[in-house]
Amino acid sequence: SNVQDLKDYFHKVYRPNLNKHTPLTIAFRNLIKDIWSEEYTNYPPNPTAMQDYMSRLSSRFGNSRPQDSHEFMITLINAIHEELKTDEGHSKIQELFHGEIQSTVTCSQCKIPFYSHDLITSLALQVPEEQYSSSCNQSSSSVTLRDCIQTLTKRQTYSNEDQWYCNNVDCERSTDADRKLDIWKLPKVLIIQLQRFRSDLRTDRKIETFINYPRNNLDLNEFVEGPEKNKGITYELIGVSNHSGSIFSGHYTTYARNDVNGKWYKFDDSTVEEIDEDKVISQMAYILIYQQKQDCISVIDNVVRLNVYHKTATEPNAKIIKMPINGTFELLKTNIIAAFSLPFTVVSTLWKWEPSSGWTKLIYDSKNETLLQHGLTDDFQIGYEVSTQTSTKQILGLRGLRNIGNTCYINSAIQCLSNVQDLKDYFHKVYRPNLNKHTPLTIAFRNLIKDIWSEEYTN
Repeated sequence: SNVQDLKDYFHKVYRPNLNKHTPLTIAFRNLIKDIWSEEYTNYPPNPTAMQDYMSRLSSRFGNSRPQDSHEFMITLINAIHEELKTDEGHSKIQELFHGEIQSTVTCSQCKIPFYSHDLITSLALQVPEEQYSSSCNQSSSSVTLRDCIQTLTKRQTYSNEDQWYCNNVDCERSTDADRKLDIWKLPKVLIIQLQRFRSDLRTDRKIETFINYPRNNLDLNEFVEGPEKNKGITYELIGVSNHSGSIFSGHYTTYARNDVNGKWYKFDDSTVEEIDEDKVISQMAYILIYQQKQDCISVIDNVVRLNVYHKTATEPNAKIIKMPINGTFELLKTNIIAAFSLPFTVVSTLWKWEPSSGWTKLIYDSKNETLLQHGLTDDFQIGYEVSTQTSTKQILGLRGLRNIGNTCYINSAIQCLSNVQDLKDYFHKVYRPNLNKHTPLTIAFRNLIKDIWSEEYTN
């Protein structure tokens, strides 16, 4: 629920297809709307409808025993994709979460490479145990996210009883071979699972190794092959699902960055509290949610594509630039000047966030070489003065979820997804149920997101 694109999709775009059965999607939509509602009450939203529809997909989600948050999240995402997808297989879920992995197997005899591609919804990374870290002359505290990705993508050899069968006409036999994994397509929203739970013939255990992961500027270019290599794509962290306890008994919480004010919050079922961003790097981290950052080039592309306009404001030399934003405050405050080669100095900033519009207007005075930033409503009138007073309204999105019986794993997954801005906006502003399609889960999810992010107030 904290994936901004996902949240915005269910808030602003998604409409149920009445010709298609999509109960899970509707349940998810309703839950996100509930989480982000401004109708603050003493009773936080609960995921009952979500759990009900998910239990029809897998009975284990319907019992009172704790389950795996990552398994629930991926099952939910895939189920909503199935409910939303068009005849061509496209959906908002695909647009946001689907990436692609390329596997290259090279025969040791004929040297012919064989390529295959697989869609992924998350990147599962093996967490090294302490003895592995020691064998690498590392302490467990020094293992980085990059180390884990390197382990996933390092070259492997098939030999002895694991030989690979080469079907090249010049071979057609079992041979030794090398296999290499590379990222082919980077998703807009990257879900990373740190595989902390290990089972073998000896024991079931949880690996507590601390993984140091970046909050900003996650760059995966060295692991990318194909058309997206060297495109300068980087990610920023927007959510973390934490697991405390053992493999048999534990509790899930969520750290999520609120796209309205850019601050980080801890969601522990119905309890929500602000936390320092330094605490976001946690030894308990189990799922990491990253979203792609917009750079100056992306901003210019958006400006051209979405017909940004200039018009006269209150003064003859003042102009207005209207452009879309996804909570990237730093981009608008600094990089916008470089992006448009504007000879301005920012002398003051007036900010009034309008989460329902998803737009900001930048007002600059070319004569005095000054730039004022405004978040104005679309009914801005000439001569209208923007109030700089801090809003007394509740900050959207800071609603916990009730635990209805060991459902912390559900709550943690929902809070992460509710803050995907594009997803939230889609379900808020775009999605409309297809009356010809049964989509109860999608509708339930939409309703929950809209409740979380609702702009209607009650006392």
